Amino acid sequence: MHYKVRDDGMSPSFAGLDEVKFENTLEAALEYHRRGFQVTPLAGKQPTLEGWPKRELAEDELPRHFFEGRNVGIVLGGDTGLVDVDLDNPLATEVAEHILPDTLKSGREKNPCSHYWYLIDPTPTSRSYSLPGPMAKRLGVDHGDATLAELRSTGRQTMVAPSRHPDDGDEYRWHRGVIRVIDGEELERLVEDVAVATLLALNWPLRGARQTFALHAAGYLGRHVEHGRVEAILQAAAAVAEDEEIDKRSQAVRDTLAKLEKLDK
Repeated sequence: MHYKVRDDGMSPSFAGLDEVKFENTLEAALEYHRRGFQVTPLAGKQPTLEGWPKRELAEDELPRHFFEGRNVGIVLGGDTGLVDVDLDNPLATEVAEHILPDTLKSGREKNPCSHYWYLIDPTPTSRSYSLPGPMAKRLGVDHGDATLAELRSTGRQTMVAPSRHPDDGDEYRWHRGVIRVIDGEELERLVEDVAVATLLALNWPLRGARQTFALHAAGYLGRHVEHGRVEAILQAAAAVAEDEEIDKRSQAVRDTLAKLEKLDK
Protein backbone atom coordinates (compact mmCIF):
# COMPACT_ATOMS: atom_id res chain seq x y z
CA MET A 1 0.00 0.00 0.00
CA HIS A 2 1.42 3.39 -0.98
CA TYR A 3 0.10 6.53 0.72
CA LYS A 4 0.62 9.39 -1.71
CA VAL A 5 0.56 13.07 -0.82
CA ARG A 6 -0.30 16.13 -2.87
CA ASP A 7 2.40 18.49 -4.11
CA ASP A 8 1.72 20.83 -1.18
CA GLY A 9 2.68 18.06 1.24
CA MET A 10 -0.82 17.62 2.68
CA SER A 11 -3.15 14.68 2.37
CA PRO A 12 -6.95 15.12 2.44
CA SER A 13 -7.32 11.51 3.57
CA PHE A 14 -6.32 12.50 7.11
CA ALA A 15 -8.31 15.72 7.36
CA GLY A 16 -10.82 16.04 10.20
CA LEU A 17 -10.43 12.53 11.60
CA ASP A 18 -10.88 13.88 15.13
CA GLU A 19 -14.36 15.13 14.17
CA VAL A 20 -15.67 11.86 12.72
CA LYS A 21 -18.04 9.96 15.00
CA PHE A 22 -18.12 6.24 14.19
CA GLU A 23 -21.18 4.20 15.16
CA ASN A 24 -19.36 0.88 14.85
CA THR A 25 -16.23 -0.74 13.42
CA LEU A 26 -17.80 -1.50 10.05
CA GLU A 27 -18.74 2.14 9.56
CA ALA A 28 -15.20 3.09 10.56
CA ALA A 29 -13.62 0.56 8.19
CA LEU A 30 -15.73 1.90 5.31
CA GLU A 31 -14.75 5.50 6.11
CA TYR A 32 -11.06 4.69 6.35
CA HIS A 33 -11.22 2.69 3.10
CA ARG A 34 -12.89 5.58 1.28
CA ARG A 35 -10.18 7.92 2.56
CA GLY A 36 -7.52 5.69 1.01
CA PHE A 37 -6.30 3.75 4.05
CA GLN A 38 -5.57 0.03 3.94
CA VAL A 39 -7.52 -1.45 6.86
CA THR A 40 -7.29 -4.86 8.49
CA PRO A 41 -9.65 -6.48 11.05
CA LEU A 42 -8.32 -7.19 14.53
CA ALA A 43 -9.31 -9.55 17.32
CA GLY A 44 -8.10 -7.49 20.23
CA LYS A 45 -4.80 -6.23 18.86
CA GLN A 46 -4.12 -9.20 16.58
CA PRO A 47 -4.84 -9.24 12.81
CA THR A 48 -7.25 -11.99 11.81
CA LEU A 49 -6.44 -12.30 8.09
CA GLU A 50 -3.66 -14.45 6.68
CA GLY A 51 -1.14 -12.34 4.79
CA TRP A 52 -2.80 -9.18 6.10
CA PRO A 53 0.13 -6.76 5.40
CA LYS A 54 -0.37 -7.19 1.64
CA ARG A 55 -4.06 -7.99 1.57
CA GLU A 56 -6.09 -4.97 0.45
CA LEU A 57 -9.78 -5.58 1.08
CA ALA A 58 -12.30 -4.29 -1.44
CA GLU A 59 -15.16 -2.20 -0.08
CA ASP A 60 -17.71 -5.00 -0.59
CA GLU A 61 -15.51 -7.38 1.45
CA LEU A 62 -15.47 -5.21 4.56
CA PRO A 63 -18.84 -6.31 6.04
CA ARG A 64 -17.59 -9.93 6.19
CA HIS A 65 -14.62 -8.97 8.33
CA PHE A 66 -15.69 -5.99 10.45
CA PHE A 67 -18.48 -6.81 12.86
CA GLU A 68 -19.33 -6.55 16.56
CA GLY A 69 -16.26 -7.39 18.65
CA ARG A 70 -13.73 -6.62 15.94
CA ASN A 71 -11.26 -3.73 16.08
CA VAL A 72 -9.83 -1.72 13.17
CA GLY A 73 -6.16 -1.58 12.24
CA ILE A 74 -4.51 0.70 9.68
CA VAL A 75 -1.71 -0.99 7.75
CA LEU A 76 1.55 0.95 7.70
CA GLY A 77 4.45 1.41 5.29
CA GLY A 78 4.89 1.47 1.53
CA ASP A 79 7.37 3.24 -0.76
CA THR A 80 5.95 6.61 0.28
CA GLY A 81 4.93 5.36 3.67
CA LEU A 82 2.62 6.01 6.54
CA VAL A 83 4.39 5.36 9.83
CA ASP A 84 3.42 5.57 13.48
CA VAL A 85 5.64 6.37 16.45
CA ASP A 86 4.12 4.39 19.33
CA LEU A 87 4.84 5.64 22.85
CA ASP A 88 3.50 3.28 25.52
CA ASN A 89 5.60 4.63 28.38
CA PRO A 90 4.00 7.71 30.01
CA LEU A 91 7.36 9.48 30.33
CA ALA A 92 8.05 8.83 26.64
CA THR A 93 4.86 10.66 25.68
CA GLU A 94 6.10 13.66 27.67
CA VAL A 95 9.58 13.47 26.14
CA ALA A 96 8.11 13.26 22.64
CA GLU A 97 6.49 16.67 23.10
CA HIS A 98 10.00 18.14 23.36
CA ILE A 99 11.63 16.16 20.54
CA LEU A 100 9.21 14.92 17.88
CA PRO A 101 7.87 17.36 15.25
CA ASP A 102 4.21 18.21 15.68
CA THR A 103 1.88 16.07 13.57
CA LEU A 104 -1.41 14.18 13.61
CA LYS A 105 -1.79 12.14 16.82
CA SER A 106 -4.01 9.40 18.17
CA GLY A 107 -4.25 7.38 21.36
CA ARG A 108 -6.75 6.10 23.85
CA GLU A 109 -8.52 7.78 26.72
CA LYS A 110 -6.01 6.62 29.34
CA ASN A 111 -2.98 7.33 27.16
CA PRO A 112 -3.84 10.19 24.78
CA CYS A 113 -1.43 11.43 22.10
CA SER A 114 0.66 8.25 22.39
CA HIS A 115 0.78 7.71 18.62
CA TYR A 116 2.51 10.22 16.31
CA TRP A 117 1.68 9.73 12.62
CA TYR A 118 3.98 10.74 9.76
CA LEU A 119 4.27 10.36 6.00
CA ILE A 120 7.79 9.26 5.13
CA ASP A 121 10.08 9.03 2.12
CA PRO A 122 12.16 6.91 2.17
CA THR A 123 10.26 4.50 4.38
CA PRO A 124 12.35 3.31 7.36
CA THR A 125 12.24 -0.17 8.81
CA SER A 126 10.34 -0.78 12.03
CA ARG A 127 12.39 -0.37 15.18
CA SER A 128 11.69 -0.74 18.89
CA TYR A 129 13.55 0.51 21.97
CA SER A 130 12.80 -1.33 25.22
CA LEU A 131 14.17 -1.57 28.74
CA PRO A 132 15.90 -4.86 29.63
CA GLY A 133 13.86 -6.86 32.11
CA PRO A 134 16.18 -6.36 35.12
CA MET A 135 16.36 -2.60 34.51
CA ALA A 136 12.58 -2.31 34.18
CA LYS A 137 12.20 -4.18 37.47
CA ARG A 138 14.78 -1.98 39.22
CA LEU A 139 13.05 1.18 38.02
CA GLY A 140 9.60 -0.12 38.91
CA VAL A 141 8.42 0.09 35.30
CA ASP A 142 5.42 -2.10 34.48
CA HIS A 143 5.82 -4.68 31.74
CA GLY A 144 3.47 -2.77 29.45
CA ASP A 145 5.57 0.40 29.81
CA ALA A 146 8.96 -1.23 29.21
CA THR A 147 8.91 -0.33 25.51
CA LEU A 148 10.04 3.29 25.46
CA ALA A 149 9.53 4.12 21.78
CA GLU A 150 8.60 2.16 18.69
CA LEU A 151 8.82 3.24 15.06
CA ARG A 152 6.16 1.21 13.27
CA SER A 153 6.45 0.89 9.51
CA THR A 154 6.07 -1.70 6.73
CA GLY A 155 4.67 -5.00 7.98
CA ARG A 156 3.03 -3.41 11.00
CA GLN A 157 -0.42 -2.02 11.78
CA THR A 158 -1.85 0.34 14.38
CA MET A 159 -5.25 0.09 16.03
CA VAL A 160 -7.41 3.18 15.55
CA ALA A 161 -10.80 4.64 16.51
CA PRO A 162 -13.34 3.41 17.42
CA SER A 163 -11.43 0.29 18.52
CA ARG A 164 -11.26 -0.63 22.19
CA HIS A 165 -8.25 -1.89 24.11
CA PRO A 166 -8.68 -5.63 24.81
CA ASP A 167 -7.56 -5.36 28.45
CA ASP A 168 -9.76 -2.56 29.77
CA GLY A 169 -12.12 -1.48 26.96
CA ASP A 170 -10.42 1.91 26.71
CA GLU A 171 -11.53 3.59 23.47
CA TYR A 172 -9.12 4.80 20.81
CA ARG A 173 -9.52 8.26 19.35
CA TRP A 174 -7.91 10.76 16.99
CA HIS A 175 -6.67 14.18 18.08
CA ARG A 176 -6.77 17.35 16.05
CA GLY A 177 -3.73 17.91 13.89
CA VAL A 178 -2.22 17.85 10.41
CA ILE A 179 -0.03 14.94 9.39
CA ARG A 180 3.57 15.90 8.74
CA VAL A 181 5.77 14.79 5.86
CA ILE A 182 9.30 14.06 7.07
CA ASP A 183 12.51 12.43 5.90
CA GLY A 184 12.73 8.81 7.03
CA GLU A 185 16.31 8.98 8.28
CA GLU A 186 15.55 12.10 10.28
CA LEU A 187 12.60 10.45 11.98
CA GLU A 188 14.70 7.38 12.80
CA ARG A 189 17.18 9.63 14.63
CA LEU A 190 14.42 11.49 16.46
CA VAL A 191 12.75 8.29 17.69
CA GLU A 192 16.11 7.07 18.96
CA ASP A 193 16.53 10.40 20.76
CA VAL A 194 13.11 10.01 22.40
CA ALA A 195 14.13 6.58 23.70
CA VAL A 196 17.48 7.85 25.03
CA ALA A 197 15.90 10.89 26.70
CA THR A 198 13.22 8.69 28.29
CA LEU A 199 15.86 6.32 29.62
CA LEU A 200 17.73 9.27 31.14
CA ALA A 201 14.55 10.71 32.63
CA LEU A 202 13.74 7.37 34.26
CA ASN A 203 17.21 7.33 35.86
CA TRP A 204 17.46 11.07 36.64
CA PRO A 205 18.47 11.48 40.31
CA LEU A 206 15.81 12.87 42.60
CA ARG A 207 18.31 15.10 44.38
CA GLY A 208 21.99 15.75 45.01
CA ALA A 209 23.74 14.17 42.06
CA ARG A 210 21.81 15.74 39.20
CA GLN A 211 24.66 17.92 37.97
CA THR A 212 27.12 15.02 37.96
CA PHE A 213 24.57 12.81 36.20
CA ALA A 214 24.00 15.41 33.47
CA LEU A 215 27.75 15.91 32.99
CA HIS A 216 28.45 12.19 32.70
CA ALA A 217 25.54 11.72 30.28
CA ALA A 218 26.75 14.62 28.14
CA GLY A 219 30.29 13.26 28.15
CA TYR A 220 29.20 9.82 27.03
CA LEU A 221 26.63 10.91 24.45
CA GLY A 222 28.91 13.61 23.10
CA ARG A 223 31.36 10.94 21.95
CA HIS A 224 28.70 9.01 20.05
CA VAL A 225 25.98 11.43 18.94
CA GLU A 226 25.89 14.80 17.16
CA HIS A 227 26.19 17.53 19.77
CA GLY A 228 22.97 19.30 18.78
CA ARG A 229 21.09 16.08 19.44
CA VAL A 230 22.83 15.66 22.81
CA GLU A 231 21.60 19.06 23.98
CA ALA A 232 18.03 18.33 22.87
CA ILE A 233 18.06 14.89 24.54
CA LEU A 234 19.31 16.17 27.88
CA GLN A 235 17.03 19.21 27.90
CA ALA A 236 14.02 16.96 27.29
CA ALA A 237 15.12 14.48 29.96
CA ALA A 238 15.68 17.24 32.53
CA ALA A 239 12.32 18.84 31.77
CA VAL A 240 10.39 15.58 32.09
CA ALA A 241 12.31 14.68 35.27
CA GLU A 242 11.13 18.05 36.65
CA ASP A 243 14.67 19.23 37.33
CA GLU A 244 14.35 22.71 38.84
CA GLU A 245 17.74 23.84 37.54
CA ILE A 246 17.40 23.10 33.83
CA ASP A 247 19.34 26.22 32.81
CA LYS A 248 22.26 25.16 35.00
CA ARG A 249 22.19 21.63 33.51
CA SER A 250 22.00 22.99 29.98
CA GLN A 251 25.00 25.26 30.49
CA ALA A 252 26.99 22.39 31.98
CA VAL A 253 26.10 20.21 29.00
CA ARG A 254 27.20 22.91 26.55
CA ASP A 255 30.48 23.36 28.42
CA THR A 256 31.13 19.62 28.32
CA LEU A 257 30.41 19.41 24.60
CA ALA A 258 32.67 22.40 23.93
CA LYS A 259 35.52 20.63 25.74
CA LEU A 260 34.94 17.53 23.66
CA GLU A 261 35.09 19.57 20.46
CA LYS A 262 38.47 21.04 21.51
CA LEU A 263 39.81 17.57 22.21
CA ASP A 264 38.76 16.42 18.73
CA LYS A 265 40.69 19.21 17.01
